[in-house]
Amino acid sequence: MTFDCQADLIELARIHYADRRKREKHLPAALFGEPAWDILLDLFIAAGDDKQVFVSSACLAAHVPQTTALRRIQMLEDLGLVERQGDAGDNRRTIVRLTADGLGAMRAFFSASALANGAWARIMEGRAGGELASLGNGRCGN
Repeated sequence: MTFDCQADLIELARIHYADRRKREKHLPAALFGEPAWDILLDLFIAAGDDKQVFVSSACLAAHVPQTTALRRIQMLEDLGLVERQGDAGDNRRTIVRLTADGLGAMRAFFSASALANGAWARIMEGRAGGELASLGNGRCGN
């Protein structure tokens, strides 16, 4: 059995993003405003799927007004976590993606989070009769 660490980390991000949407069905969304985190999650998942994300789509993923999302994208860009680039096929659109530092930070977060809460073991369980992929030995992009 081979493990695709990147794909597994992306799957953890998908689960996390879906859980964030589920909690908004049970509790007021205003309690949980973290648009920058939602943008980072969206871009991390898109990177794993090898998909481009346009700024307008990233704003929708943030679940806040567009002006708020644009400020968060600018903040993330200022921190070196995301970068914007014009769409060569359509000058009206701008692509936003994680930088290498942003991608590394997201991988490190989900690796550490999975190890800390046992999620990695649950994901790997059944894949190879309990054999676990090792996140800390350099095989899974920290």
